[in-house]
Amino acid sequence: IDAWKTVKWMSYAPNCLMTRIAQEHGADEALLLAADGRVLDGPNFAVGFVTKKGLQLIDPGANRMLPSCTQALVCQAAAAAGLPLHEGVVHVDEARNALAGFAMSATRHVNPIKDVDGIELSTENSMLCDLQAAYWRFVDQELQAAP
Repeated sequence: IDAWKTVKWMSYAPNCLMTRIAQEHGADEALLLAADGRVLDGPNFAVGFVTKKGLQLIDPGANRMLPSCTQALVCQAAAAAGLPLHEGVVHVDEARNALAGFAMSATRHVNPIKDVDGIELSTENSMLCDLQAAYWRFVDQELQAAP
């Protein structure tokens, strides 16, 4: 149903449970995975990774996930900054081997992910830092253009 595309409250309780289970196992947050190992999302944030190919974001359409408004801003900011970006499917093994990872949401903005399954990711990766700077430039421009 197209009218339900932007309603994210439908999965609030299970998402809270995923975070609680992750915390009980020593993690700060959970990454939601499909049965075949595709990374879907975080419980309340979109997710992306820095790989040797550049920025790799989860394509919500490929995974039948609701699109993230913040991820849309990140894509626009990356394009404006000339950063290499691809939206597609990311397998959990690719996430574990990423150079860096980041959560995206209206409250987190673009926030580094420290590790995936205990495998440390860089929180100071240069491409991630460039993306964060591009995101804030883009947000500032949008705010200045608002009436």
